[in-house]
Amino acid sequence: MSPTAAAAPYRAITSLGVILTPRCSILLCPRGLHGPVIIVANNAWLLQRHRRSPVSRTDWTVFSEKCPSRESLARIANKWTAMIVILLDERPRRFTELHTEIGGISKKVLSDTVRALERDGMVIRGVDAEAVARYELTELGRTLHDPLRALQEWAESHIDQVLAARIRFDDQQSAALGDIKAE
Repeated sequence: MSPTAAAAPYRAITSLGVILTPRCSILLCPRGLHGPVIIVANNAWLLQRHRRSPVSRTDWTVFSEKCPSRESLARIANKWTAMIVILLDERPRRFTELHTEIGGISKKVLSDTVRALERDGMVIRGVDAEAVARYELTELGRTLHDPLRALQEWAESHIDQVLAARIRFDDQQSAALGDIKAE
């Protein structure tokens, strides 16, 4: 079953651009840093947080400490999230496939990251014909692919410059420490 078919019976779009499901809301934050931002929040947390917060929904911005978009940004900016989203955009994968293809990630960190992405509505966990869990991106998760892929391409194409800058910086720091010790 596709992620959209699974979510379709629960979807209700309000006049505010909010998609409500039994457990979470997907909200459009119109004033993000570079344009609109999509926020996924647990309904109970959102209602409790919104009641306490002096920041109204129209003022949501990641620069406000009370804005729930900060949590979404932190999740998206996580290096493991980026790698998982890029791999899952190619095709659904089993947990062991993700673990094998993402070098250096522990099973616990992978499990926690995939579970958080599932909670945020970016990944859906399904079971294949062999009763093995498979993960795939939802429509919301697919919206992350292009920006995260661009970051991957930037990191890979500029790594030589970054490494050279690190060497220059470390050499300058060592020279400065040498000057201090010589005095």
